Amino acid sequence: MRRWTAGGLMLLTLAAVPPAMAQPRPAVAADSLFAARLRLADRLLTQRQTSDAVALLEALDQQRPGNTDVANRLALAYRVAAMYREALAVVERLRKDDPSPDLDLRRAELLALTGDTLAADAAWQALLPPQPTDADLARVLPSMTLAGRQARAAALLDALPDAARRTSAVRRARASLAAQAGERERAVGLYLDLVDDDPQQAFAVQDSLVRLAETPAARPALRAALDARIEQASRRTAGGALFEGPGERRDRETRLKTYLHAAVAVALASGESHDALERLRALDRLDGQDGRVLVRYARAALDARAFEAANTAFADVITRYPRTDAARDALFGLAETAEAQALAAGDAALHPEAPAGRAADAYRRFAEAYPAHPSTADALARRGRLLVDGGETAEARRVLDDVRQRFPRTPAADDAAFQTARLLLRNGQVDEALDAFDALAERLGTGNLADQARFEQATALLFRQRFDEAQTLLGDLANRAASDAANDAIALGLLVQEARTDSASADLARYARALLRLRQGHAAEAADSLTALAAPLVRQPYAPPILDDVLALRADALRQAGVAVFAAEAYDDLTRRFPRSIHADAALLALADLYAGPLVDPASARSALERLLEDFPGSLLADEARLRLRRLPPR
Repeated sequence: MRRWTAGGLMLLTLAAVPPAMAQPRPAVAADSLFAARLRLADRLLTQRQTSDAVALLEALDQQRPGNTDVANRLALAYRVAAMYREALAVVERLRKDDPSPDLDLRRAELLALTGDTLAADAAWQALLPPQPTDADLARVLPSMTLAGRQARAAALLDALPDAARRTSAVRRARASLAAQAGERERAVGLYLDLVDDDPQQAFAVQDSLVRLAETPAARPALRAALDARIEQASRRTAGGALFEGPGERRDRETRLKTYLHAAVAVALASGESHDALERLRALDRLDGQDGRVLVRYARAALDARAFEAANTAFADVITRYPRTDAARDALFGLAETAEAQALAAGDAALHPEAPAGRAADAYRRFAEAYPAHPSTADALARRGRLLVDGGETAEARRVLDDVRQRFPRTPAADDAAFQTARLLLRNGQVDEALDAFDALAERLGTGNLADQARFEQATALLFRQRFDEAQTLLGDLANRAASDAANDAIALGLLVQEARTDSASADLARYARALLRLRQGHAAEAADSLTALAAPLVRQPYAPPILDDVLALRADALRQAGVAVFAAEAYDDLTRRFPRSIHADAALLALADLYAGPLVDPASARSALERLLEDFPGSLLADEARLRLRRLPPR
């Protein structure tokens, strides 16, 4: 184990500097281009910097008063800032110029939020016909619930004609409103009664029951109701069901499958993997005992980050159905589960017991067992990536070259080319990596992988201190709103721009060198370099623009170096000094991972995730935070 001497002491010194010393960043000069200012407004709204977004959008609205893009964003900003009258005025202006049902809905919602509930209810009533369709309900009811008018929405449905109230769409909507109002037992009963009366609603209701299972307080009522109906359906199977006609038998099995699917969701949400597996086996028997249903729900467990349940179900398929297509899919699923575990833990170690090692081995076994399968190329490319991350450079090169030679002109070959460029970077061949990323991006032209290659190319330009070229490339990427690389490009581009504006190119160069060492697998060395870089910066009267980027990267390096306690302190320090940093939401997620994993402190993990959801409700990481929150043990 590496000894933490000078670097460790510097870390403790940094932690001792009070957060009050780190003042907010000096304002960056506003972009003169209108489109860039709109992007900035979007970013401010996403980060919940609402007052800044409102001020910027008001200025843009004065500059271009007829621009609907600005007006719509301004109405949203006012809505988020609880400036409901101002938002209503903007919506009325938009309705006057171009009336639409969407604007009518927004007007009704804002009328309710300003306190004019009578006018709001009349507006909603006018938008809901006497015989509402699914589409009508899906438009109007969410608007009412967003405005806190669930009770009024329920009353509106209850006042519909009898024939409308009996439709499946209205019954589903009524059950949903009961769930939102906290009437959980009633909601469960309404949903299950609908399935009993109309088995064709099973799949639509199943999704609603699964969502209910995500709410801990709803699980006891849901579990009790499901157990009763499963037992009742099972008794019919052994008794009078022998005399059923084909249609009756089909309907009964459809109901039973719906109950079992929901029971699996309850078990997964509660962390009861054994119970989930038993329900899955019952579903498997109904579906002909071929293992497909077990694979489907193992994948659902994987999506829910229920790794233990996914592993158990996949392994069960391989054991029980060893020579089936389901076993083949389960082997690939085992590899994906281990890969996801490695990613969640930030652990690239390839020893046999580590998640990344198990994933690499499972992908190898899949490729050897099914050499002609369409997923084999993907399995090998994924194995190559794991080997690159784990530092097995010679084996990684062999595997990636194999993919490119055996499966040319496939997405797997493109991914192998990307991983090969990363391997060059890891080996210190920066110029060769630059050329490889550039060639891949040029060949692909468009798409996420092409943009990822351009982002890596820009990062490599930083390593060569070619800051102008890097900034130009990052600016182009930031304009690609649909690209997965756009957010990373915005963050890195802002770092380059601010660091150079602040005459801190030397600090930027040191940051880039540390980032390169981290990419090359030298996490402890990178952490020491970043600690040394941060030490004088935190003592300045005003925090330099690069400081939060340095602190974020240092925390990542400490985590990769395997010093969980120091890494947790570093992530926490970053979020306290810079609570609105563009890195703060990712830091809170990483902090939660450390507490949930190596530090074994689920209460602190829950606190970090709740901070993320409260401070950054619009974050791209919010859904992931909710998933992980559900996997933690109850308070």
